[in-house]
Amino acid sequence: SCDKVMETGFNQVRGLYASNIAEAPQPATFGHNMEWLVAESIDSINKAHSENRPFFLNLMPTLTHTPTTYESLFNFSLKDTPAGTLSSTPVSNMPGRQTVWDRASSLAGDSAEQIAPDIWLDDAFGAILQHLTDLGILNNTLIIVSTDHGMISKSTVFEGGGRVPLFVRYPPLFAANATTSALVSNIDTAPTLLEVASLTSPYTMDGHSWVGLASAQTTNDPLRNQPKVIEMWMDRAVVWDKWKLISRGSIELATPSNSYPFASDSLQLYDLEADGAEQHSLAANQSYAHVLSAMLQYLSCHVNSTAARNPIPCTMPRMAPTCTSVQKRGAVPLTCNDGYLLSPDHDDMCRTVATSGTSTSGTTAGTTTS
Repeated sequence: SCDKVMETGFNQVRGLYASNIAEAPQPATFGHNMEWLVAESIDSINKAHSENRPFFLNLMPTLTHTPTTYESLFNFSLKDTPAGTLSSTPVSNMPGRQTVWDRASSLAGDSAEQIAPDIWLDDAFGAILQHLTDLGILNNTLIIVSTDHGMISKSTVFEGGGRVPLFVRYPPLFAANATTSALVSNIDTAPTLLEVASLTSPYTMDGHSWVGLASAQTTNDPLRNQPKVIEMWMDRAVVWDKWKLISRGSIELATPSNSYPFASDSLQLYDLEADGAEQHSLAANQSYAHVLSAMLQYLSCHVNSTAARNPIPCTMPRMAPTCTSVQKRGAVPLTCNDGYLLSPDHDDMCRTVATSGTSTSGTTAGTTTS
């Protein structure tokens, strides 16, 4: 397993769990061991620091999967690892295991298991940050914290599965407490790391660096208005600004919980600002036909692009609302269906239609790609 990881470009692999613990041979001889992972991480950092070399550390804890945190804290020792029983206790400078459960119990009582893994993770992260501080390199280290999926609706393209937290710390580029409402994706992480390290990729990457976006170096960053695509099995979702399109092609493979009333619909459209829980699909509402059309065009372009040997760039078509009740002489006031306007010129376009005497009847204006 270490050899397979090394083949991806790492020059050392330490503290490796080859799979989730539940998938390991049973009965298990080890559980979650954050102290071991932190000790191995610190040792790797020390080695690079002593040689005055930059480093890339990829730490992927097994928490919060099975077994329970309680089992791992008290049924296994700090020496019990997937690599066997260690000859000495790993030095992590983390608080004792008993204190993890004590703090969880004081906060959550009988529900301590619900927050104990978060406390244990926080202790581990804090120990690494403290070690970077002690070495004097904390402010020169890019730190990214994220997850691989949401927990409410894992393995789906709904918000509870596809939306994840993202925290970044790197004072040379990013201001403290700064936030951005722009969307980024996990495929944007690698290009970001390369830009920070002043490196270039030997091949074209699917993602885009968000350094400019997060550091506010430019207000015209391509990521600011770039739609994002979420994929799981044959299900796909396009998220752009407040809109989200879901196209389901594998309902039997990735059926979410009963939290989503329209989960079985093959096409769904949500206004995430008004309906972040995705309870009311607007796909069948003709007032939003222009939004659905534009989102479907973008998704079609994405599918064709990712299937091609020579990917083509995709842009979101203009979301002009349908203009109705327009008479040639403009005697009837212009009414545009409710919907999101990409920019004020869409509203101007509707007014232009009214004053020029052009009549529209249930058609969608401005669906060409801009």
